[in-house]
Amino acid sequence: MRMTLEEGRWKINERLILAAGFLLRFLYVLFSTIYERQYDIGAIDLTAEHTVSGGHLAYIQYLYQNGHLPDVDPTTVYQFHHPPFHYIVSAVWLRLASVFIREPRALEESLQVIPLICSLAVLTVLLKIVRQCGLRGRGGRIALSVFAFHPSLILLSGSVNNDGMGLLFTVLCIYEMIAWIKAWSQEAAYNGGSGQLAGNDKTSGKRQSWKHIVLLAVYLGFGIMTKQSVAELAFPIGIIFAAEFFRTVYEECRAESRHEEPAGQSKPEMITNTVRGGRFRSTGLLLAQYAIFLLISIPAAMWFYIRNYIRYRMPLVWVYTLPEDSWQYVGNVPVQYRFLMPKPSDLMDNIRHFQIGCGYNVWMQIFRTSVLGEWDMAGTAKWIKLLAVVLMLLGAVLGVTAFLCMIAVLFRVVFSKEKAAEGSYGSVKENIKEIRSMGRAYVCRKIWVFLLLVYLVNMVFYLRFAYDYPQECSMNFRYITVTLVTPALALGAVIVQPDCKWNNRLQSFISRAAGVLLALFCAASFLMTIVWCFIK
Repeated sequence: MRMTLEEGRWKINERLILAAGFLLRFLYVLFSTIYERQYDIGAIDLTAEHTVSGGHLAYIQYLYQNGHLPDVDPTTVYQFHHPPFHYIVSAVWLRLASVFIREPRALEESLQVIPLICSLAVLTVLLKIVRQCGLRGRGGRIALSVFAFHPSLILLSGSVNNDGMGLLFTVLCIYEMIAWIKAWSQEAAYNGGSGQLAGNDKTSGKRQSWKHIVLLAVYLGFGIMTKQSVAELAFPIGIIFAAEFFRTVYEECRAESRHEEPAGQSKPEMITNTVRGGRFRSTGLLLAQYAIFLLISIPAAMWFYIRNYIRYRMPLVWVYTLPEDSWQYVGNVPVQYRFLMPKPSDLMDNIRHFQIGCGYNVWMQIFRTSVLGEWDMAGTAKWIKLLAVVLMLLGAVLGVTAFLCMIAVLFRVVFSKEKAAEGSYGSVKENIKEIRSMGRAYVCRKIWVFLLLVYLVNMVFYLRFAYDYPQECSMNFRYITVTLVTPALALGAVIVQPDCKWNNRLQSFISRAAGVLLALFCAASFLMTIVWCFIK
């Protein structure tokens, strides 16, 4: 099929945005060392014999020099409790790179190749998610620009810990789950409402649904083998699986009752007779897919945790904690100031002096660390501090705007009385007919429910983590980087056409204002990346 002019422009625009995102990541890694703007890395020295020390770099060095997992209790060595896949890949990379790189310091710096590759792959997968959600034109450009220019994703491109690879497996799981929802919906779609499954679509849907659920299981298993927090995805995935199972059972019972429903037969009798008659074909297929998913994902995800429990009695969920006399401890701050608004006097003092503070407040920490990480700006020029404050404010306003758009999607799609399509994702025109108010940004209700669940579950776990471990470092945005996905997609979906009933001028004003806000944010992010690369 020949590409239309509009589709051609979209392809060019997405490639330009993607190229800009790639360039920023290359620049950041090229001009940043493995010790700049990192987290809990410890140290690495390939010129010396290894001693068991702590940190992510020490973990990599141990595997590189010994070729096996540490023979020590992971709870006694700093950061050695993390699952090993990222560190194994990094150690293998060092072994391969050592064939070509003889200088030890250069070899150590080459470790950033792994997070760089992961960062580029994350951006590529996010583009695929944008496409899967049906965002085209301006809506797609908005969502993709957030992903390409957001500082937290740029910082991850040079982070030698397991955050980048963990995020890669997370977005891969999201992509495959969306693809599975679409493939399974195609397989179970009714042909013209007659109760019969479409033949060709059903066959292709079965093949695709098997492919996507196997890949989903692999990515989830390896994701949990990379970073423990990836396991949080199991909750939204499980909820969607359960809902799809009960929906499939109900639909097959209803389809059977339309063909043959003896007089006086109750619903329980109808279900019993349907099961005995072997007519739950789609349900059986669904259960088979779930079984394969569990057989693949559970061993890959749990072997390391079970090993440590058997050998060292390490709990399956174990977190390193800082002492209460740490300078980061905020447990003595009242809960309302930590999880609601910061102290008014502190807030006014920061506004008066145009500073970044109130580190005990979870929302202030989200706004700050999402764009600046834990970057220590002591000794930097005043104009750089000013740029940092402006970037944080722009990020906060953009974040709140995207959150409101997400709420709008929740009510316009999830709670809408209009019935969402349960069939295949056909042409864009067919999708537009299902929910006209979403216009070109229409996506299936089930996919939005999944995306919203991903956001909600991650935020709940994050807030619980911040409460249980009251340290400033526990509130870092890097623990919930995946929560960028749903608000960015909602921003692209809603801003393009907020509501077909709105006044056209008001709608145009909101859309342009959001575009200007995003452009300023991207420009400030670009300037901050240049500062990190060339000015420090």
